[in-house]
Amino acid sequence: RLEVTYFDVGQGDSELLRIPNGDGSYNHLLIDSGEGGYADGLIACLEGMGVTTLDTVVVTHPHSDHMGGMADLLRHFTVGALYMPETAEQDTPTTRVYEDLLDAVEERGIALHRLEEGGSLSLPDTVKTRIFSPEAGRAYGDLNNYSGVIRIAYGNTSFLFTGDAEALVEQEILDKGYQPKTDVLHLGHHGSSTSSTEALLQAVSP
Repeated sequence: RLEVTYFDVGQGDSELLRIPNGDGSYNHLLIDSGEGGYADGLIACLEGMGVTTLDTVVVTHPHSDHMGGMADLLRHFTVGALYMPETAEQDTPTTRVYEDLLDAVEERGIALHRLEEGGSLSLPDTVKTRIFSPEAGRAYGDLNNYSGVIRIAYGNTSFLFTGDAEALVEQEILDKGYQPKTDVLHLGHHGSSTSSTEALLQAVSP
């Protein structure tokens, strides 16, 4: 069965999906990491779950409460591929944690892929994935709105991961005709008033 774990990383986000390969083994997808101060605890949790390889890693967007500890995880585990949104030049962060993340990707020789609307993740055929946002080549101005919004379905059960996507992105997803109906909703921006608009909640109906 599919196993989804939401980690307590304080004011931040981190989730692990253990996806059945169909042969008794699991494919591991990690979404975000929380701040750097949670990295050691997150590593211990993952190892306690028997994780030695992160087949796919997603950084929903480059804010430290989502990726501050990711460089440590990339250096600790064997990682297959990393997906993150491509930001416009004027929006690209110059923070130490972001540059450390890029350094870790280069040091470890990890394949780096763009996370974008209509794209895909390298995951087993046992799950179906839809990426609703961000729009490729778009300059959002606000890093939150670059967040990857990802729907993952396994059998008849589905999960929607939203990063910090705000009302602007939520409305665009609906205007583009996507069908976000989902069983389990990860509230945008930690449940902040900037996100989880009535229109989106009605459409998702978690």
